[in-house]
Amino acid sequence: MKKICIPLYGLLLALCSSACSAQKNVTNGDALIYSQTEPPSDDSNASSNEISEPIMQENDVSEPKPLSEAIKSAIIETNKGKYSPGECCGVGYKVMETFEEDGILSVYALTTYLEYGFEDNVFVNISGTNSKNLMRFRLTADQGYELCFYTRLDVYSGLSEEELETLVQPLKDSGKQYLFTDQDLQEIRKQADEEASEYLKSINRTADVGERQSHEGKRIEEIVLNEDLLYKLLKDIELSFYPDWLGTTEKVENGERYIYQTDFDRERQEITYTKTDYKTGAVVNKIAVDILNGTVTHLNEAASR
Repeated sequence: MKKICIPLYGLLLALCSSACSAQKNVTNGDALIYSQTEPPSDDSNASSNEISEPIMQENDVSEPKPLSEAIKSAIIETNKGKYSPGECCGVGYKVMETFEEDGILSVYALTTYLEYGFEDNVFVNISGTNSKNLMRFRLTADQGYELCFYTRLDVYSGLSEEELETLVQPLKDSGKQYLFTDQDLQEIRKQADEEASEYLKSINRTADVGERQSHEGKRIEEIVLNEDLLYKLLKDIELSFYPDWLGTTEKVENGERYIYQTDFDRERQEITYTKTDYKTGAVVNKIAVDILNGTVTHLNEAASR
């Protein structure tokens, strides 16, 4: 027996209904692992209730989208470009409840969206979010699903408390609550990590997939005690490409992979920033910082970004 979604009132009802009835082919049916090149943005803007109008292609013969794929695509399309970009993204979700009414499927789910990159030779989540969400899908004639509404159900949604209460009311009326456990978070994290592992296979790279470390005891602010020099280093645009701890990161630029490394010579009281070509090991750029006198010296710059 289908569960009946209690109609929402006012603006929310109009928004959901108009979006669901008008939207076509919103989500992308391609691979669920995406390389990221968009600039980061603040987490407070990490969700939107508006779905942009897609570009329609002639003779679209794509296969119907299964619900699991539709949910993953919805998470990716809504979040990509809103966090510090990595090499790829991974997603995970757990459906809490679903309701169907008039050809519209409402899905309440706990989701995670993570951007991954190499830090100290480990493929870690460099940015992302966990959130409770409501997604609405239009059921298509070919038994597929097309996203027509998506919102977080928290303070980052931009909705008022009253509007949020209205959106979760069907869930409450069903006798369920939007609660989750540490095990739920571990489960959706595992899903995201598995997608990151698939990406590593696609680039023929072997590495551990794990959580980002705090780098305690290795951070630049723990080494440079001169506040003026520290501010200068942390605000330098060029140095921002390098890790702000003693270690390495990797970046893919114009199809080539580079290692960015930060080192500290305690005896000489010198920090060095080195950019190296991953394939050849050639030093592309090297910068030295003398902590005692605050000078910054470019030792080798064979190429610029």
